[in-house]
Amino acid sequence: MEKVLLKLSIIAVLNGVATLALLPVIPHHIRSLGGSHFLIGLMNALFAGIQVLAGPLVGSWSDLRGRKVVWTTTYLVAVACCFIMGLTSSLYLIFLANILIGTFEHTQILGKAVVGDILPKDRLTEAYGTMGAVGTLGIIFGPILGGHLIERENGFFYVCTFASIVHFAAIGLMQTLEEKPLKTSTFNFQTEVTKIFRDLGSVNWREFWEPFFLRFVVSFAITVVFTSQLVYIGARYGLSQKGAGYYVAFVGLLGIISVILIGWIKKVFYSTKEKQADSRLQLHLFATYTIGLMSMATASTFEMVLIATIPVAFACSGLMIITMEGIVQKSTDSDRGILTGASESVMGIGRCVAPLVSGIIAEFLSEKLVISIPIFFSILGTLLCLKITRQDSRVDKID
Repeated sequence: MEKVLLKLSIIAVLNGVATLALLPVIPHHIRSLGGSHFLIGLMNALFAGIQVLAGPLVGSWSDLRGRKVVWTTTYLVAVACCFIMGLTSSLYLIFLANILIGTFEHTQILGKAVVGDILPKDRLTEAYGTMGAVGTLGIIFGPILGGHLIERENGFFYVCTFASIVHFAAIGLMQTLEEKPLKTSTFNFQTEVTKIFRDLGSVNWREFWEPFFLRFVVSFAITVVFTSQLVYIGARYGLSQKGAGYYVAFVGLLGIISVILIGWIKKVFYSTKEKQADSRLQLHLFATYTIGLMSMATASTFEMVLIATIPVAFACSGLMIITMEGIVQKSTDSDRGILTGASESVMGIGRCVAPLVSGIIAEFLSEKLVISIPIFFSILGTLLCLKITRQDSRVDKID
């Protein structure tokens, strides 16, 4: 079992390196081919939306046909599309290939499914945490390698080729995984697609709209800032593609540090039995997030952007954890799974809407106005957190 977990962790690293070597350089490449901001936003929006919809389908398909077969098949399609992107200068082919990658590449879902097949339930959390921690290495090294390769002549071809080779290495490692006997279940595409919307429809929105809205805000804002906004940062401050790669890696490293420290911060500074302790931490993180976004918007040099990025990245990773904890604490055994699934769907909607909105604003209004949208939503989130904190304070006084 430990060998399987090690193999899956290595696959997660390889996938992270390949994916994050390629994704940050795609918008710049599209702009160099004459593509508009709207096209970039539409492509990223469709990529995120299809990922949300196709994930359950691929997972269910693996229940029917076997993890290894489905994982290998879908991964090969994604790798072929990745290589085609590097060979063509057609915006239409790049657009189509990127959408197909979003449809078929679901390493995280299938990797977790394999872990669920081989490990007892009481070890799943530890296993997922180990895979996630090791997989973050890809966040650091992928953008750096991609940034170096893209600055060569025909650099995008080299990035796509590198990503394809790394993906092939992951496919080779997949073939050494043990296969679990197939289930005798019936696969139903319509059922799997509608499950996402059933989850959203079954949520008691009157009770849970606040934490769901906060997760949407975090997802929306971070997608704009560290995907769409990256193109505008490069243009405004003369940042090279190599520099952009290091910047994305810097953001990833800050996120890792935040995940490590947030538990300690909560224990040391917010460890009370009062209900408002968690809401105060949430408020402080959102306030930090908002101030950081405003600082990024008003930064006159790239060095100031780097400084402003520290609170933004730190608060974002912390909010991902804290807002999820808030949902889990409010849930019961009977609805925890539905709420968790709905929470991921809400974040997926944020990742889908964000690039489309930012692309429209950049194309038809001004690139400078793009960051004003996440700032606006972040201010709303901060005000909502302030309201929640005051409500919890009154409850503590009554108790």
